[in-house]
Amino acid sequence: AVVSIALCDYSEVATFGSLLAGVIVEIKDGHWHYAERGCGVQTGPFGAPRVRPSGTAEIENMFWSFDIIGRPTERVLGYLGGLIDATGMNAAAFLFNSSAYSLTRIVTGQLDAYVDVGARILQDIPESEAEFVVIGRGQIMGTFPYDIAAAYIIVQEANCIITDAYGQSLDRFLLIRHGKSAVISCVVASNRELHRKILNEIARKGKQITSKDERSN
Repeated sequence: AVVSIALCDYSEVATFGSLLAGVIVEIKDGHWHYAERGCGVQTGPFGAPRVRPSGTAEIENMFWSFDIIGRPTERVLGYLGGLIDATGMNAAAFLFNSSAYSLTRIVTGQLDAYVDVGARILQDIPESEAEFVVIGRGQIMGTFPYDIAAAYIIVQEANCIITDAYGQSLDRFLLIRHGKSAVISCVVASNRELHRKILNEIARKGKQITSKDERSN
């Protein structure tokens, strides 16, 4: 578990692009990551993992994590099943249930990528909203801006790549939203090449899923 705090100038329309600094502290051992816009990433205390994003460029060699809590499992695996299968022999996929923690592991090189397609599922398959509500016991669950706000600036300052699951920048996304519109998708990778390949696989699966749904209707 971690404590995650992000800083930006006050505004009712503050966005990810307006973030100034972020800090993430691991509760278990006190290791921390801190970043200010344009100043890189600092870690501590002495002995904590350093900033060493991996150069892994092939999906088959990718150690990564994804989120599934509060999302329809079958829908998520429809998008990510190919990635899970591809990484099953040479690498591995993990569930940490902490997006902020996962993103710090990309900064240290212990992971190569992180993926959450929840918000993309909601957008691609509108009828899935009812499934989210049932699983979330009356509300839609997923990644919210506060989950990754601090990690967002940290991974950027570590020269890692972070977008939504369509490959679009999160810079214009509001930090404070409510309801379904507050849920965001997220794809993070240690380098641009790996990020591109992950997005291509998600897009390929998404096209198959939506085409199948259109035919069934």
